[in-house]
Amino acid sequence: FRYVALYHCPDPIIADAILPRRMDTLILGILAAILVLRGNIQWEKYDLTIRLVPMFAMIAVILLHLAHPALSKIFGHFVLGIGAASFILMIVRDLPEAQRFKSKFLCLFADISYATYLTHIAVLGLMHGLFLGTTPDIDTPAKIAVTLLALPAAFATGWAITRFVEAPFNAYG
Repeated sequence: FRYVALYHCPDPIIADAILPRRMDTLILGILAAILVLRGNIQWEKYDLTIRLVPMFAMIAVILLHLAHPALSKIFGHFVLGIGAASFILMIVRDLPEAQRFKSKFLCLFADISYATYLTHIAVLGLMHGLFLGTTPDIDTPAKIAVTLLALPAAFATGWAITRFVEAPFNAYG
């Protein structure tokens, strides 16, 4: 599917963003969660491997791109998905690499990240429309300034949605 989307979709942005093109990376994260939740794996035996896989995944993607750029467009996301799933396992296993991700500041951004992701384009579009009467872009100093102003606005929107919509539903559920 990734090959067909990349080389036969008329719009490269759509080809890059549609879910079926990225579903393998999503499935890798789901698979990692299932493995953790099953609870019957002796993780200690795999801790070193879990710690090394993200580094090897990045190296593999770089080498793949250098050897054959077209193949890296097709398989690179999958390889990076394996690295990302392993990185998440490092954090879940509380391995040494996970310690730097325990600050309250980073945890706040983790908590609001999904709501921010869902709303950031709307915030960016509204701010560019309200302040400049244009669509979002960074081709002028004014547009760059509005884009930079949209960043804290997007985080504030994500925080508000997390706090007043998502958290009450999670508490209820």
